[in-house]
Amino acid sequence: MATIRISELRASDGGSGEAVSLIGPTNVVAGTNNTYTITDYDDFSTYSVSVNIGTASIADEVITLSVPGGATGSVVMTVRRNTSTRIFQVAIGASAVATPSIISPINGATNIPTSVTLQATSFATIPAGIDTQLNSQWQIARDAGFSDIVDGGIVTSGNMSVFSASNLPRNTQLYARVRYEGNVLGVSAYSNTITFATTNQQINQPTVSIVGSNVDVNENPTFNSSAFSVTPAGSDTHVASTWVIRLAADDSVVWQLNNSSSNRTSVTVPMGVLSTSTQYTIEVQHIGGFGSSMFSEKLTFTTSSTFVPYVPGGPFGGGYYAGRIRVGTQDYALVVAPKSLGGEAPGTLTWKTSQTTTTGTSSVNDGVTNTNAMMAAGASNHPAANFCRSLTIGGYSDWYLPAKDELEILYRNFKPTTQANNTSYGANSSSVPPQGNYTSGNPAQTSIALFKEGAAEAFQANWYWSSTEYNSSLGWLQNF
Repeated sequence: MATIRISELRASDGGSGEAVSLIGPTNVVAGTNNTYTITDYDDFSTYSVSVNIGTASIADEVITLSVPGGATGSVVMTVRRNTSTRIFQVAIGASAVATPSIISPINGATNIPTSVTLQATSFATIPAGIDTQLNSQWQIARDAGFSDIVDGGIVTSGNMSVFSASNLPRNTQLYARVRYEGNVLGVSAYSNTITFATTNQQINQPTVSIVGSNVDVNENPTFNSSAFSVTPAGSDTHVASTWVIRLAADDSVVWQLNNSSSNRTSVTVPMGVLSTSTQYTIEVQHIGGFGSSMFSEKLTFTTSSTFVPYVPGGPFGGGYYAGRIRVGTQDYALVVAPKSLGGEAPGTLTWKTSQTTTTGTSSVNDGVTNTNAMMAAGASNHPAANFCRSLTIGGYSDWYLPAKDELEILYRNFKPTTQANNTSYGANSSSVPPQGNYTSGNPAQTSIALFKEGAAEAFQANWYWSSTEYNSSLGWLQNF
């Protein structure tokens, strides 16, 4: 409440010129204490004060007026100095929620981001402490009359003196105001109206893509967004991104990653979010220092009817899940056949019956392609690969002799013994994730009991063929 010099209703100084002058509130609220200062106080005069409502006391130059709760009308305060008196009238007002003020952004600010946080003074009442805040009501408009609202709303929890506006029109003069509502006293008057101008810069709408195919998608696919850019070209920085996955059937949100600074252009969906045989959409929004982009167009994808497990050794696809291999940009699950049904060929089968080159068997990560090339060049000439291709296990007939990097993944995940590794080998750029050379103790003996030395599915501590040809006389081998 403003403090001004109060006006005299009636004054009498008995001709002595000793009438007193005060500074203090001309309006008070029932149930409050209010102070007034004698502006022409002197130590050699005698002062007294009396009121018709409430009580008043005086100490040196300060008068304290206590107005009782429920009081109405006006307080008539009589102040005497020596033989002179002066009478002041103070109006009694109702209790109310104090009018807030917007303190950020400052009035007249320019180049404000299109996503901005507005801050107002804290909730208060007159008199203080007689109510609690129910909400704050914000408006942002293109005009001072607030007929063209562009953002706003009612904040009912948290710090209600703060409002986060987003996607404001760029290069626009805007107006903002707020009022508070108490649980008992109702709403305050609207705050001061501030005006600010948004930046001319716009963050361009990104696009989103999936790593691999958008059908038969596994449980935790990876998505990429296009690069961050602005119009007109400027110096804004890509601060974060928001990713949203929805059910295609009803557009309901099933997973959302908000304002992620570590997943600005790429995100891998965590396990447990997606369901099998379901169609989803994903979209991404770029966030910069000056605001946010529009969300990308939605990308639709459909999950697989069966999800590949992520812990090696579990039953899957007619055998046991063994790890992941990347061929080009696509990731595949490796499945090792049960030992009793073809995990190891009976006896010793040769790579090829003659020491000649087989065209198309040079891939280090695509055993399917290598095996197909062997079959095309003559199945009977390639006994090891032919044995694998002839298997039907668990309803699957697409078994093949693994390529060099695929076989290395089997060793890394299913090493049967505790023997030290050869530290000159092991680097595998096709593995998911890629791996470097072995250390003496890494990989250690597998923790999967079924694949430990002597167990039913354990690899022999010996050499195994891969389908990758080394030269006309040799194929690549992996020592287990």
